[in-house]
Amino acid sequence: MANTKQTARKRTRSIAPKNAQTAKAPRMSYDPAVDAAAIVFVAKPHGRPVTRELAPHIRADYVGEQLVAFEILDASAILPLQVLQAMGPAGAMLTILEAAAETRREPQTIRKAIAAGKIVGAEKDGRDWRVPRHALLNYIEQLKPAGRPLKSAAR
Repeated sequence: MANTKQTARKRTRSIAPKNAQTAKAPRMSYDPAVDAAAIVFVAKPHGRPVTRELAPHIRADYVGEQLVAFEILDASAILPLQVLQAMGPAGAMLTILEAAAETRREPQTIRKAIAAGKIVGAEKDGRDWRVPRHALLNYIEQLKPAGRPLKSAAR
């Protein structure tokens, strides 16, 4: 009986990424009301952030020597509109089904990518997963093209 339990344990595996505790993707957001983009590296810093101006319209928040976040003011003048729209509102998280629909992939493909740690920052929400939109876009950009090369590219 113990042998069958061990075999069953070997067959079942969690889809949680091996580095779920340590790997956190930066959170990117865009607020069109104030035309500002933010990239947050540490959600809850230990200490009070100090803001430094790195360049016109670009600010960085530090706690000690640790970089906590970037802020880009007048973001629409600096970044393309498509990039800002892809960032979405602060904390934009997608379900597995939404992520699959947006990327035209099967939900199981998204689950496997989370399990392999290829989509960083995915969080468990009950029985389902939530995926940060920017992490999903980063994952899609890293994929190699599939299928045969185009005839024009082969020449």
